[in-house]
Amino acid sequence: MKATETKAVVLLDTNAYRRLGRNKSDEEAVRKGRGIATRDALQRVQAIVHPFVIIELVAHLADITDPEWNDCRAALIVLWEHCATESEDGQRLLAITNDSEAAVCRLAYQQDPLGHAEISERLAYLCRRIATTGPEAAKTIGNLELSWWAQQAKEIEDDFVDDMMTHIIRDHIPDASSWEALKRDPTKRDEALEFIESSDFVNEMAAANVRKARRLLKMNPNDDRVDKDRIDLVAAAFRVAFELYRAVLRRVIVDGVDVSRTKYRNWIWDLHIAFLIGDFTVFNNRPVSFVTDDKMIVEAARTADLGDYVRSFDDYSQALRTEAG
Repeated sequence: MKATETKAVVLLDTNAYRRLGRNKSDEEAVRKGRGIATRDALQRVQAIVHPFVIIELVAHLADITDPEWNDCRAALIVLWEHCATESEDGQRLLAITNDSEAAVCRLAYQQDPLGHAEISERLAYLCRRIATTGPEAAKTIGNLELSWWAQQAKEIEDDFVDDMMTHIIRDHIPDASSWEALKRDPTKRDEALEFIESSDFVNEMAAANVRKARRLLKMNPNDDRVDKDRIDLVAAAFRVAFELYRAVLRRVIVDGVDVSRTKYRNWIWDLHIAFLIGDFTVFNNRPVSFVTDDKMIVEAARTADLGDYVRSFDDYSQALRTEAG
C-alpha cells in the first residue's frame, strides 16, 4: 500500500508480533503478514513499526540456542510483510517511526538528532535481510551485527536497571542494596512518592526531556532559554509516556519490584514506545493507533485521556476479521 492512500496508521507492540509469529514456518509467517496487510489495506490503514520493536526481536537472533530464536525470526517476517510499503519506483521499504528521542527533538526544536534516522534505516535494512532469507542463512547473516544489536539491547536495559536503583532507590536510601528498601521504610517511601504523585511530575519529566533534546542537538542543556512553552508542548504531547513512567516508579517504590528481572527490565522498551501514543503523533499526516495488551500502557493512556489511541490485540484482530467478511 502507498502511504498517500492511507487514512489511518497502526503500530503494533513487540508482543503482538511475537504472538503472530509463534510456531510459524517461513511460509506461514509470510502469509500471515501479507494477510494482515491486505486486510489493513481494505480499511486504508498503513502499519508502521517502532525501531525498538525490531531491536527487541533482533536481540534474540544473535544466539541460535536462544529458545525464542525461531519465534522472533518468524515475528520479524510477519512484521516485514505487514509494514513494508511500495515506493514510487516499486521498491518495498519498511515504514518505520522516529525513536522517542528524535520525536522530542523534532517536536520541541523542529530538528533531528544526528545519527538517529540512520539507525532506523539500518534496522529497517536488517529486518528486510532477516525476513527475506531462509533460516539457515539467517543463522550466519551478519553475525557481528546481530551480536552488536543484542549488546545494545542489553546495555539499554542495564542502564535502565541502574537508573532505577541509583536515582530512585538510593536517592532516598544511599546504602540500599535491596529493591524492597523503600517498600520497607514507610517514611522514605512516602518521601519518594511525594514528588511522583505531585502535579509537577509531568512538567518536570518534560523539562528533563527538553534538556536531553538540547544535548542531542548540541545545544547548551542548561541554557535559560529552555522556555516554558516548549516544556508545556512536550508535557502535552507525550503525557502517556510520562504517566507510564509514573506508574513504573510506583511499582518500584511501593511494591519493591526487582527491576533486574527480565519482565521488568522490558519496561524500558514500553516507556520509549509510549512516546508514540497520543494526539500529537502522526505518520504521513495520519493519526497513529497503538495495538497492545499491556495493562500498564492501557491504563497510562486512559489516565492521560488518550485511551482512544490504544486498542487491544483482540480488538484489532476482530476488526480485521470483520472487514475481511
